[in-house]
Amino acid sequence: MGQGHARSVSQVDGMELVAISDPSAKAQERAAEFGALAYGDYRRMIQDEKPGAIIVSSPSNTHGEVVKHCCEIKLPVFCEKPLTTSLSEAVEVRDTVRSSGNKFSIGLVLRHSDVYQDARRMVGEGRIGEVGMADCRYSGHMLGRYHYVFSRELGRGLINEHTIHMIDVMEYILGPVCQVFAVTDACAEHTEYNASILMTHEGGASTAISASGVSREPGYARITGMEGEILIEKNRRLVVSDENGDTEILSAELGYQRELEDFRDTVTEDQAPHTGIEEAFNSARLIEAIYRSAENNEVVKPGDLD
Repeated sequence: MGQGHARSVSQVDGMELVAISDPSAKAQERAAEFGALAYGDYRRMIQDEKPGAIIVSSPSNTHGEVVKHCCEIKLPVFCEKPLTTSLSEAVEVRDTVRSSGNKFSIGLVLRHSDVYQDARRMVGEGRIGEVGMADCRYSGHMLGRYHYVFSRELGRGLINEHTIHMIDVMEYILGPVCQVFAVTDACAEHTEYNASILMTHEGGASTAISASGVSREPGYARITGMEGEILIEKNRRLVVSDENGDTEILSAELGYQRELEDFRDTVTEDQAPHTGIEEAFNSARLIEAIYRSAENNEVVKPGDLD
């Protein structure tokens, strides 16, 4: 994601990539391809370059440390998801961002993507009637390719590193989640490769998510209302099915550039971020509830956790 954000920065008016920090020699070599200086330590980079903002796309277990340091020196910070790898640290980071008043955004990219924003708008307008359920598949063949996704130390697991996107965006579309129940195949030898998650929203709708880090099948989200359905395929194509048949509404790319544009405007125009610390913490708390449900085989209410 660091390389992805480096490419996106070059496409955003008003943003310039000045330097990167990464202890990896290979990553430092890549910095030259982006015309950026390379550092092995982020504190030294900040001290020497005095940037106007920073993007944190280091391993997830380091996010909290970097964000808290940025808050101490009042340096605007965009943090890749997830916020942290534990709820206790997420509480610390939330409280630090709140008390410092520092500019902060989180990389929950699906909230910035046209297909999901349109789906939220259509649900809110009653385009498909009262929503009863959503059925989602969020998958990607990552086992053996992206070790951090399945590392308890670096990222906690598939749900925290990958499925978080679908979990979060369905709450964005259908409203706050009041309880969850989850089952995974995690064991002492490995984190979850597959998971089944059931979320109940305050409005009465339910979302079922099948998550897999080994499946090669494409993902989708199907939202079912009393008067029609919304289907989002591969995070990019939006189709509405109703009495008039199937209608393609939109085909669009993910919102990686838009989330950085939103961060830019948060910094330069003093506007509230679309995905700020409250969204970041709520997502972390929901993820914690899902893990606790799977570990204890019980229904968990995210609102009871803090």
